[in-house]
Amino acid sequence: MIRFMQLLTVSVLLLSCGGSTKEEGKSQPQQSQESEADQSQESVSSGEEGDVYRIIFRKIDNKVLLHVEDSLIYDSGTIAGNPDLEVEIFLTEYVEAGKIEIRVDGYNGVEPYNQADSHWEIVYDIFKNDEIIEFVREASDRGEVGKVFEEFHYLDELD
Repeated sequence: MIRFMQLLTVSVLLLSCGGSTKEEGKSQPQQSQESEADQSQESVSSGEEGDVYRIIFRKIDNKVLLHVEDSLIYDSGTIAGNPDLEVEIFLTEYVEAGKIEIRVDGYNGVEPYNQADSHWEIVYDIFKNDEIIEFVREASDRGEVGKVFEEFHYLDELD
């Protein structure tokens, strides 16, 4: 039941930001590239019209927050057990609107972060079209809890 609620939460969050979810080989519908292009005529100076930007989280132990500029667009909630994942979030609509700074925050443990948790790990790829333009893997066994990871990416500098 908890896994179902996590998947439902991820699906709702991803679909509200133009993303898609993958569960047992099924894909949720996503906006067409034509409608995305119709919504915005601007693009980042280094990005060409029609480019598709996305991030895929492969490991989240225990929680990740994804920001574009200063806006939170994804909160994974607490994920236990360090499972293999494929959480895909599309960033194209933000890039087309000129928003190129993304920040990934990683948290270890369970809120209120007052109990020990010996390991954390985060793995993700940032794509432009079908090409990986950034790969990140960080992990630690030092037992830190709370916010343990923060990384900024500037999409116009990753091409």
